[in-house]
Amino acid sequence: MKPPTANSAAYNRKKWSILFIGEDGKVVTLKHFKGLLTGLAMLLAILMVAVVVLYFQYRNRTGDVEAFRGDMAGVVKENRNLRDEKDQMLARLVILESKLKAQEEGDSSEEVGRPPEGDEPSENADNDPASAGAGPEKDPKKVQQAVHTTTAAGSQTQRPPINIANKNLIVCQDPDSEFMRVEYKVINIGAKDAPVAGRSVIVLKGNNMHSEDWIVLPNVPLSDLKPSGDKGKRFRIYNFRTLKYKVKPSTDKGRLETATIFTFTEDGTLVMERDYPLDMAAEMCP
Repeated sequence: MKPPTANSAAYNRKKWSILFIGEDGKVVTLKHFKGLLTGLAMLLAILMVAVVVLYFQYRNRTGDVEAFRGDMAGVVKENRNLRDEKDQMLARLVILESKLKAQEEGDSSEEVGRPPEGDEPSENADNDPASAGAGPEKDPKKVQQAVHTTTAAGSQTQRPPINIANKNLIVCQDPDSEFMRVEYKVINIGAKDAPVAGRSVIVLKGNNMHSEDWIVLPNVPLSDLKPSGDKGKRFRIYNFRTLKYKVKPSTDKGRLETATIFTFTEDGTLVMERDYPLDMAAEMCP
């Protein structure tokens, strides 16, 4: 059988064409319509396959991101726990140092109150009736009186230690206002049966900032780059207390990179100083 040629009727029956008739009666023929339709179908199939592949890739990437966020949350929590343990160890170290200092002062006062070796009765005391009558009665009284006076003086200079730690520092931008929120907890790590009182000051600063541009909360004067403790924010706690501040940040003075928390006694004596990095200072508060 002879195959159909290009101009034969059988060949023309297999071809698809679209005819467009204009308003003027002119006929426009769109040839190779079947090929165009097949090409569009293949293109649509390729696009659908690409969409499915991208969807599964995005799904796997989302799972990886969630796992990474979980790992980061675990690392942040572990880092926070390590900071808390470090704060407790530093507080205990300060307490031990204060106790050791008080003990050394007590030992030195006892040494002052002891009678000198030259005041001991000599071997010829029996031959001297005046020394035999006066020595045994007057010297112990003097020694006892000296010991009492030095012990009383030592009890006046000895102060009870402050068993506290600073935890959960938050420095972030308040989303509802233009102020920056600063807060942290002052925690009593000692016995809870008696309150612990003192004063606290936090200083926000940057490596490229001048000391006069530092943010001191509460606003107390600085002396030798350290705040005055007798005007800090007072606290009296059995368990803990959250100290909160709001301050308007100033971007033209530099970026805040470090926070230093100073802890004082009620009379303004510095007992603890601790630096905290401000990695999350630019984020919005939750």
